[in-house]
Amino acid sequence: MLIPYNLPPWLCMKPSSFILSTLIPRKSGPGNDIDVYLQPLVQELKLLWTGVEAFDAFSGEKFNLRAPLLWTINDFPGYAMLSGLSTKGYNACPICLDSTPSDRFGSKIWYCSYRKWLPADHPYRCQGDKFCEKFGTNEWGKAPSRPSGTDILRQQEKVKHVYGKSKAPPKKRQRGHDDDDDVQDESDFGTKRSIFFDLVYWEHNLLRHNLDVMHIEKNVSENILGTLLSMDKSRDSRNDREALEAWRIKSHLWLSTNPNGGECMPPASYSMSTEEKERFLNVLQKIKVPDGYGSNLSSCVNMKQRKLINLKSHDNHVLMQDILPVALRASKATKVIDLLARLSSFFKKLCSTTIDPDDLDGLQNEIILTLCELEKEFLPSFFTIMVHLLIHLVEEVKLGGPVQYRWMYPIERYLSHLKSHVTNKAQPEGSIAEGFLLEETIRFCSRYLQGVKTIFNIPKRMDDDIPNPNDYLFNSGGRVIGKEVSIRLDDKSLKQAHRYILLHSDEIKGDMDEFLTEKRQMNLQNPVTESDESNWIINEFGGWLQNKVHYIDATTEDGKLRKALAGGLHSYGRKLKGYIINGYKFLSTDRDSHLLTQNSGIMVEADGDAYYGKVKDIYELDYYGDYKVVLFRCDWVDIHRGVKAYPNGGVCVNFSKLMHSGRLLQDDPFVFSSQAKKVFYIEDEIQKGWLHVVKNKPRDVFDLGDSLPVEEEGGTN
Repeated sequence: MLIPYNLPPWLCMKPSSFILSTLIPRKSGPGNDIDVYLQPLVQELKLLWTGVEAFDAFSGEKFNLRAPLLWTINDFPGYAMLSGLSTKGYNACPICLDSTPSDRFGSKIWYCSYRKWLPADHPYRCQGDKFCEKFGTNEWGKAPSRPSGTDILRQQEKVKHVYGKSKAPPKKRQRGHDDDDDVQDESDFGTKRSIFFDLVYWEHNLLRHNLDVMHIEKNVSENILGTLLSMDKSRDSRNDREALEAWRIKSHLWLSTNPNGGECMPPASYSMSTEEKERFLNVLQKIKVPDGYGSNLSSCVNMKQRKLINLKSHDNHVLMQDILPVALRASKATKVIDLLARLSSFFKKLCSTTIDPDDLDGLQNEIILTLCELEKEFLPSFFTIMVHLLIHLVEEVKLGGPVQYRWMYPIERYLSHLKSHVTNKAQPEGSIAEGFLLEETIRFCSRYLQGVKTIFNIPKRMDDDIPNPNDYLFNSGGRVIGKEVSIRLDDKSLKQAHRYILLHSDEIKGDMDEFLTEKRQMNLQNPVTESDESNWIINEFGGWLQNKVHYIDATTEDGKLRKALAGGLHSYGRKLKGYIINGYKFLSTDRDSHLLTQNSGIMVEADGDAYYGKVKDIYELDYYGDYKVVLFRCDWVDIHRGVKAYPNGGVCVNFSKLMHSGRLLQDDPFVFSSQAKKVFYIEDEIQKGWLHVVKNKPRDVFDLGDSLPVEEEGGTN
């Protein structure tokens, strides 16, 4: 499958941009023989490198079209098939190659020695008794460097590989006899020469094959959850404890004898008691996430067996990045909460859609220290090859950019869609080819149908486009969800909403300065404080401005807006059940309480503080038909009494401690819909009434920066 990268971010990784270039008709994976099937593709890539004649329909001219292959996107077994490098055994890391730090621990191979990546004078290097090194040795080695394409090509050319499965049994090597001194051990240099080296530029590419963050994150998450909950994939077993004693490390975790004479496993810092497991799973069972954020995690909780079942890759993604550290903190389930929170923060930053290159060195240092700390707490068996690959992910971001354009999520989803075309299981590749061609034909034809709704141009799930966005003040226009009800606002709520709009209107700033100057002159004999000015604005400014409405010049657009604002809000408006804006879906608490999702959580940033709340009501109001505005009426947590912050950046709130509830005229319960950001809350099992805050980013919303590069005449920047 080919993906063209010269497209905008919102189109680049969409199925409509994918090109199904190769379909291999066989029941099992081709393994190293995949190069046989890739030969036609490589020939076409060679032709594209030299250039083919193409026609530009926009300019009506012919031009020479050239295209290189940037890299491959694959899972870890696919990495081995395409690169020819080994991804198993002691040299399983395709970056470290024969310098992969590995050893046999019991019946498993572990990959540790993360202290090699620390500075030479770091104190951890001489604290071998605290880490997973055999016999507690100190570490003075250097970190392996990434090999160049030329180095790998030179090594792989010495490896002999015959395509196709040989019927003859492999010839045993005689003791003391070398058949060919030039043929290197395939565990060092791989199993074959990759066919992509036939491309003249391939060996010079800095990043040829991507480590798939999706599967790495999934496997790390399964390692952690399996070990914490003692599930099938636990990395802490009786054999692992026996291996600890054989290595003479972590003596406090060796098997011991209980008072009854039987063997027991002393609890480790990450161990969870039965009660702690039940609290942790209870948090996950109660959790409600926003619409479109993830699946229903409560269906994956098995309280009877105290484990998680049927977790998909995306479930592990949201658990690892957002929910796991919060759920552990909410249940006080283990002593390594802060350490796992640091690992979660690493994945969160790594998978961000926008990354500052200046932050990458700090992120690399962060994951090195985190892996060293994990090595102090967990057994060597925890450190599988997937955990080891974390050390190389930041370097790949430096070379290839954000992971959203280099991971398997969109490809896996599209492959699942292609499988849905299969109607003849005897010849599945034929069904896939027919379905793909049919979709391509329909998509091509639909692009010529203007104004016709097709399956390829239907609105997105969180689409907020509306016909007349300029009719709404403060960019508050969005898509209405559910039933609309006409209502009449009470006088107090109307004054609060109108005052909030006036205080945020630049057009009224001059009038407010005039009002305050007039009030100060009327109170020359008494000292005026900020509290006095605030009370004047709350109680008198709206009426004073309304008395000036007939003196405002409405011949200009600004004057027309000033006059409408001075006239005041219409007392009748619309009450909405739900609203979509800026990629977020918001529902009122009444509507939210009947659903399995949570869409009423809201956060607003103002004056350097973050305010957390829940959307109580959604109103669309207008200034007598001229201008509309959408406001959220919220229950706001008191930032002084109802908010607690943790050192790692986590936040807890308590909705029994509210501010600006709207009971008093001076309260500010309203915010513009455009100001709102989505959060959701996770209930704390220990501190009843307290909720942990999890922030949420909208999907399919891209930060393009403050300005775009401008194309200059005669060339591009």
